[in-house]
Amino acid sequence: MGFNVNITGNYQPQLATSISPVDKKQDDKTSDTVAEEKDGDSVNISEEGKSKLDQMNAQKSEEKDDSSPIEKMIKELQKKIQQLKKEIDELKQSDTPDDQKKEQISAKENQMAMLQSQLSEAITQKQKGEESALHAKGFKNSLT
Repeated sequence: MGFNVNITGNYQPQLATSISPVDKKQDDKTSDTVAEEKDGDSVNISEEGKSKLDQMNAQKSEEKDDSSPIEKMIKELQKKIQQLKKEIDELKQSDTPDDQKKEQISAKENQMAMLQSQLSEAITQKQKGEESALHAKGFKNSLT
């Protein structure tokens, strides 16, 4: 059993409140109930609320990301390449006239080639940076 809490007022110091039990069978119009089948309070979370929570969690995970700038660039380039592949596949399936379709696909393939070149360069830079770090560590240890 849950409770519905309704608070009404007209910006006056006095507010009217009411609390009434909720019949779970009647309250199926909401998306989710975060309570098990126990007696106690229940919380209904709207789809908008879930979406905002997902966005906040995604931001937190991005903020906690300890990746180097080059690793972040690599991930971003990979995402862009995947998006272009998806767009090309969608274009191939579309009802767009063939001449326009070929032109658009060609433009997207050129973009993808540029991104793949940038990705290759970024991966090479990352590997060089890792090798430099290993050599520096080895050199440092050889001095002592």
